[in-house]
Amino acid sequence: MSGSAFTSIRFISSGDEYYDLIIDEINQAQVEIQIESYIFDFDSIGKRILLALAEARQRNVGVRLMVDGIGSLTSISQIRDYCKAHEIEFRVYRAIPYIGSIFKHFTRFLKATNRRNHRKIVVIDKSKAFVASFNISRVHSEKESGQAAWKDLAVLVQGPEVKKISSLTDAYWLRFPFSVMNSHKRITFLRVRSTHSMASRRLAKKQLIERIKTSQEQVRILTPYFVPSRKVIRALIMAAKKHRQVEIIVPNRSDFFVVDLAGRYVVRKLLKYKINVYQYQPSFMHAKSVIVDDWATLGSHNLNHRSLIHDLEMDITLEGEYELKPLENYWDQLKSKSLLISKEELDKDSFFIRLLCRFSFWFKNWL
Repeated sequence: MSGSAFTSIRFISSGDEYYDLIIDEINQAQVEIQIESYIFDFDSIGKRILLALAEARQRNVGVRLMVDGIGSLTSISQIRDYCKAHEIEFRVYRAIPYIGSIFKHFTRFLKATNRRNHRKIVVIDKSKAFVASFNISRVHSEKESGQAAWKDLAVLVQGPEVKKISSLTDAYWLRFPFSVMNSHKRITFLRVRSTHSMASRRLAKKQLIERIKTSQEQVRILTPYFVPSRKVIRALIMAAKKHRQVEIIVPNRSDFFVVDLAGRYVVRKLLKYKINVYQYQPSFMHAKSVIVDDWATLGSHNLNHRSLIHDLEMDITLEGEYELKPLENYWDQLKSKSLLISKEELDKDSFFIRLLCRFSFWFKNWL
């Protein structure tokens, strides 16, 4: 473990454990709570979190909650009313404008629509941080959704790097005043992959591609939306040609049909190079992770254009056998409940389906 970055890392693979831990940490907060969530549903889970935040405000703890304007679209008005009633500071990242504004500023609307805050972060007193693929929603809870609960991952970290995570949430909360915007672009992380600027997006993508290309033993990927760039595809093929073990787990079906079609186009290419792609069967596999030898990422990044180019994302990097062991065990558990996609299965696709898959991939920048 890199002591200069994190003093502790806790691996979390259960939605119920994740929400219980968040509430426990909120209840113990002394100074400030910062939350960013792409989806924050006003359901049984969301209400539990909001109740804990309201109780924190009664203790005079500062609370900032930011949700995404598209991801949380259906619950924004309810959350806003609740936060106003309990003096919780609340903001929406790039809220969808009124219809009249859409027609008046169409290009601006397209830009705002195509860049979202996809991060899932909870920072407590600038000393502890949750970085996750879990949204705030009952779909991740086995108590609420049973066997259909989505599969996700999170880590709870402590250490000096947490203050940098907190500073990024401050920057987006303050809506980029010039001085803050310039200072946050200069933030350098040791164990965090963050796409908070164009430079950081390019760096994250470049580092991922280089890791895959120079892999020595294995590349193992978890992603619910598998629509990688052509450079990433070439890197995976290069690793496979060097006889590295390359394995990918995707959902049996995602929640976006077009993404499934585009992903199927990519899988067809990869199978030619003996890259194994599995479909997780029991429920929706929403976890996001890349393991390359003794290095891994875990967080909100999908392996698609949206995450690599457009959206705000954040991952924690894991290093060494001790930190990777829980993630590798989790990967093996998912693989045991997954089915290998075969060339024979894809060959059954009609000409129309193949054409549709190729056509869907053309829109990869929006997927």
